[in-house]
Amino acid sequence: MEDRRHSPRIPLDAPCLLTLLVNYEEERPAMAVDVSRGGVQLALSAGSGFSELTPGVPVTLKNVPAPLDRLLEGVHGKIAWVGLRCCGVKLNKDLPIAPADITDLARL
Repeated sequence: MEDRRHSPRIPLDAPCLLTLLVNYEEERPAMAVDVSRGGVQLALSAGSGFSELTPGVPVTLKNVPAPLDRLLEGVHGKIAWVGLRCCGVKLNKDLPIAPADITDLARL
């Protein structure tokens, strides 16, 4: 399969809440697996309402712990793909990740 990413993924392990902007903005607990300028991969628990997560569903990340909060808090995107207990979020706007941020984020 061809890799279509335009920027490298930065692996991390930081909890955040995924909020669907449909179905009354229900909150779904998620774990950020990695981040890039254009997206975030999230791991979800088995009871997190996977049936509601389909490509194109709008989402917002909130309650993101420091030091990721300045980068990810309140960002908007859409579900790009759904896998086994994980999903990818394509962000509406690229994140302002600088080379120094990549080093800092990889240490989380």
